[in-house]
Order: sequence, then C-alpha cells, then structure tokens
Amino acid sequence: MEFEKPEYHLQMGSLPVLGTISVRGQQRPSYRLMNMNKYFIVDQEGVVRLQPDARPPCGTCELVVLASRDDGATSVAKITVKNPSFAVSSTSMLTVLILVILALIFALLLVIVFRKVHYA
Repeated sequence: MEFEKPEYHLQMGSLPVLGTISVRGQQRPSYRLMNMNKYFIVDQEGVVRLQPDARPPCGTCELVVLASRDDGATSVAKITVKNPSFAVSSTSMLTVLILVILALIFALLLVIVFRKVHYA
C-alpha cells in the first residue's frame, strides 16, 4: 500500500478544506493524523481540514499522516501546509513595539541634546 504521492503540498485559504490525500488500490484505508491534531483533521475519506476556529502557529506546517488497512498494511505521507496569513505572536509584537518606542525616545533625546550644544 502506498500513497499516490509521498509528499503533498497544500495551502490554507478562506475555506477550512485544504485538500485530499489518497492511497493507491481498491481497499479504503483509515487515515490517522500523527501530529498537530489541535489544528488539523484528516477524515476517513482523506480530506484534510482545519479544526474549527484553529489558527496554526506556523508559517509552514508539516503534518504526518498514517494510512492503515484491516490486513495490517500501512503507509506514511508528509503533508506540507503553507499558511500565508501566519500571525505573529502577541509577545513578539509587544517586543517590537517597545523597541520602536525606545528608539523614538532615544532619537528625541539626541535632537534635544544637539540643539542645546549648538546654541550654547
């Protein structure tokens, strides 16, 4: 048993459905997502979806899917999901904001000091 592709490339969009994965052959396997279950779902039809109200914390997420049949045959595939709307964490945004404010204060102090030195 093998997946039709060893690696799938999907991209997030406005819909929760990202794409479909499939295994060669007539028998239908059961699919199991091995990681990032908090953000993604793979149903028994092989449809990859986002969990409701999920915001994955990665720009490019790598998922591992295991397909297994009743006769014990298994196969593994890697799914690369690109997230074009990757959101930066609030801690990072706060750090950048503080850095910008400190840079502005430092620039203002330099202007005040040079004006006083120039007129003295």
